[in-house]
Amino acid sequence: MKKLIFVYNPKAGKGKVEEQRDIITRTFVKNGFDVDIHATTCKGDAHDFLTAYLAGVKKCLNQLESQCADAQGAADAEEKKEMRASIMPARIVVAGGDGTLQEVMQAVVESGLDIPVGILPTGSTNDFGYSLKLSKDIRKNAEIASSGRGFKCDVATFNGQYFVYTAAFGLFSEVSYATSQKLKNTLGHFAYLAQGAATLYKTKKIHAKVMMDSEIIEDDFLLGMVVSAKSVGGFRGITGKGVKLNDGLHEVMLVRWPKNPIELAKALKEVLTHKRNGKYFKMVSAKNICFEFDRPIKWSVDGEYGGKRKAAKIRVEKQRIKYIVP
Repeated sequence: MKKLIFVYNPKAGKGKVEEQRDIITRTFVKNGFDVDIHATTCKGDAHDFLTAYLAGVKKCLNQLESQCADAQGAADAEEKKEMRASIMPARIVVAGGDGTLQEVMQAVVESGLDIPVGILPTGSTNDFGYSLKLSKDIRKNAEIASSGRGFKCDVATFNGQYFVYTAAFGLFSEVSYATSQKLKNTLGHFAYLAQGAATLYKTKKIHAKVMMDSEIIEDDFLLGMVVSAKSVGGFRGITGKGVKLNDGLHEVMLVRWPKNPIELAKALKEVLTHKRNGKYFKMVSAKNICFEFDRPIKWSVDGEYGGKRKAAKIRVEKQRIKYIVP
């Protein structure tokens, strides 16, 4: 049987994955997989587990190549293929929020192995799952993860570290990691609205120089975001139409600092109507993006705290990973 590695966060999504683990596993087995299960215990566990596991896989593959070479071609192509299949997982499936997905994605990309990743999104907003046209139902997503097709997707690095789909600073950027998991589980994306409204009064303008491929913008900003998704914080379609996840580009969204409540209302209107080149809102597609600030600025990366940075370099790598989609 083909091998499937199932990594899940038992605390995400009100513990729904833990409750339905047996059903999910039976779905994988029904579709021809031998399943190894790993439940994460803390932040970073998914990455550490897979990094060690895939290092072992690579070691075994290297030994296989060496043995086949020593045998001077005694093992035919079909036999070698079967031996590789017994070592290499056919796919890895991850269940959890954006943080768990980021850890799994990073481990797979760093390994250099071409292993498709299936996703059972169980977070509060499931922005990336929505972008990949996944279901809201865990069982349906288990079926997709074990029988769907591969889709080559872009990834990007934030100061050298891989992230799945978004890095942001300014208004709303602190919302995900500053909002309690209990509140996010209860209210979904409304928790983001509540937390964002609470932080508006204390948000300070951020002066930044932004270099995007051949374009440079320097101004005071309320919000800056680099994103490759069709939903952010549960707001569907906020990046507009025509956004692709495999074109080697990410969307750079910048909201200029409004001087008064009237200008703030106008800025938000431009964002919600996807006016790419408005007076207050600008959106540019780019591969290489660099931010320079006059002071260290807090960042959010895939909903997790990304540290304070006086400079941030983001580079998009085209079709670097394969996800499983309907």
